[in-house]
Amino acid sequence: MNWKEANERSWNAQFGSGRYMSQLPIPFAEKIVATAQTFGINDALEVGCGNGRNTQAFIDANMDLCGLDISSVAIEQMRRRFPERAHRFNIGTVETLPPEITSMVIGIQVFMFGTRQRCHRHIRSAQRLVRPGGLFCLRANAVGTEVWPAYEVTSENADSSFDIRYLEGPKQYLDVHFFAAAELENLFESWDPVLPLVKDAQPRRSGPGTWIQWEAIWRRTD
Repeated sequence: MNWKEANERSWNAQFGSGRYMSQLPIPFAEKIVATAQTFGINDALEVGCGNGRNTQAFIDANMDLCGLDISSVAIEQMRRRFPERAHRFNIGTVETLPPEITSMVIGIQVFMFGTRQRCHRHIRSAQRLVRPGGLFCLRANAVGTEVWPAYEVTSENADSSFDIRYLEGPKQYLDVHFFAAAELENLFESWDPVLPLVKDAQPRRSGPGTWIQWEAIWRRTD
């Protein structure tokens, strides 16, 4: 089973079981809205929009938003949740989209799925979608996370980033990357950090330990 098939199957099952349907937008969504308003940006592409947990904050702010997700189940739930915008939500990945289509890319807990190489490629593909002067908003796994449930480490890197494959739980068999600060800074070397890279640590909703995420917003300067 390839990366696309594995993620489609996993996320269709997770969204089909009702995951995220009752959860409110995370605080980072409000930071994205405030930053976009500061720069006079209203159009955005939300990559990995899922079934709309964070999308609600962007729609409440009257953003001209398009959503993209690999899960057909999630997109169908989005279309039912926001019927007046149903045509703005599509199934797919960033690698299939044409360049420079939006003033802002939003990726909340999505650009971490896959190996380090694949995650880097997805971020690069998404960067090409942002017009000059536009924003890239990212929240993704950070090193230091107490990984759970059972997993195996499949790659460790000199910058302290690493890849794992879950052996059980809702993401069983999925490859997931945990980013180092220097790694993200290199990926966005030519971008201006308007909300500098910061770690957000939260207790898990289910299971032990702390889940740590990087959050940052960069502005394209070229």
